[in-house]
Amino acid sequence: YSLALKKLVSLRQGIAIHAAAGLATFGFLLARPPAPPEGFTEGAPALFILLYLAKNFSLPFILFSASTPLLQSWLAASGRYRNPYRLSVAGNAGSLMGLLIFPFALEPFLSLGATLHAWIAGFGLTLAGILAVGWLSFTSASAAAPEERAGPAPAPSAKDKLRWCVLAAIPTCLLTGVTNYLTTDFGSAP
Repeated sequence: YSLALKKLVSLRQGIAIHAAAGLATFGFLLARPPAPPEGFTEGAPALFILLYLAKNFSLPFILFSASTPLLQSWLAASGRYRNPYRLSVAGNAGSLMGLLIFPFALEPFLSLGATLHAWIAGFGLTLAGILAVGWLSFTSASAAAPEERAGPAPAPSAKDKLRWCVLAAIPTCLLTGVTNYLTTDFGSAP
């Protein structure tokens, strides 16, 4: 999705498409979730749960997953930022803070309905921020003279690619090791 928006359409069209997808997703989130069917707890609820999760969480997840590379390409196109890849660091730090803060500072004090409303409000604020960055990038890119725009970066060397692969494998190895250690004496299923 993000690669197609970067390669196949103009910056303005990409921002418009991402804005339309974000607003459609926000509209889905604002729609009242369906009530569980009769006998939900007695029968096999897997289909209902799968559809509920797909509607309420897969679209926002896909949209936000595509947003980081889009924002980086938009900021790079504006010519105002030397290193737009700092967004990855900021996004990862924000995700880590959310994972650490939510179970201790928010979940004990919010009901399930309040949590849902807070999640939808947070989605809306994040979407507004993404669209603001898109608009600022578009206006900056439009105002920049063609000679001021940076050309394509040189292709990474084989050594850089190998280093990236090794560094990306480290968290996977650590996760596998910790999971193996934790599930040695305990069952991995509830």
